[in-house]
Amino acid sequence: MLINRQSRGFTIIELLLVVVILGVLLTLGFPSFRQVLLNYQIRALAESISNGLQVARANAVQRNENVQFILAADAAWVVKTESAGTVIQTRPAAESSSVLTVDIEPASATMVTFSGLGRVTSPDDSINTINIDVPTSVMPASDSKDLRIRILPGGLIRMCDPNITSSTDVRICP
Repeated sequence: MLINRQSRGFTIIELLLVVVILGVLLTLGFPSFRQVLLNYQIRALAESISNGLQVARANAVQRNENVQFILAADAAWVVKTESAGTVIQTRPAAESSSVLTVDIEPASATMVTFSGLGRVTSPDDSINTINIDVPTSVMPASDSKDLRIRILPGGLIRMCDPNITSSTDVRICP
């Protein structure tokens, strides 16, 4: 019985060729992968803040008392009752990306208070707009999918895209 003693595997040349091809593919694909990742982080943070606002509004209606949504500059937030200060839900800043920027309008506002009817109690002193984006030093503005959260006096919470200009598009900001 004859045994074929040919070695099986890769030669060093074949291995180097695969490494070079992978390196070229990663170099070409990394910028677009980074863009996708940053846009995903923008979306995740916007949804987290929007969900926190919804929790605050729903709890205000459920408890029939004022509930506050407090947003920190580092995107951490707390939902608590206004009277007793009972914390209902929190989100630490560690969950958000340090690259993202969160701009609040008006700049002096830090919270929104919802009444037992789900309405904003003092719209002039409350957060009415939250902009979430990436600085242009990190990613060009044309590649960024920045999002905006609007809190209307009636209590409606709306996430929208500030880059949409068509009045028929449902993603347009009010």
